[in-house]
Amino acid sequence: MPSTDNRQRYDLQIYRGADFIKDAWFKIRNPQTGELGPYDLTGFTAKAQIRPSENSRFLTQDIRCDITPAEGRLQLSILCTDTEKIPPGIYVWDLKLDQESGVSYYVYGKVFVEGRVTE
Repeated sequence: MPSTDNRQRYDLQIYRGADFIKDAWFKIRNPQTGELGPYDLTGFTAKAQIRPSENSRFLTQDIRCDITPAEGRLQLSILCTDTEKIPPGIYVWDLKLDQESGVSYYVYGKVFVEGRVTE
């Protein structure tokens, strides 16, 4: 499992009433060639949530997490019917990856939710 010392901050921008989709790829360096390749996510489960602040008991929104293990790909998504329900504002989020050997948090950041202008 990659080191959690390299947690990355990644802020998200969500527009109310629009689908939200983001892809993330996990990579690992081949020690013999030095080239980056996909990190095999077989056996991993992922969970991501949006909350008003760190340690808040109030859940603003779950983010759907779909893993394509061999590609090292994780897709985050929220349907438009759910983004419509999030009030405009600034929130926080993080990504938790579980594997038999433990739990790691790789990505965290702020979530900027903006209202629609064009109907």
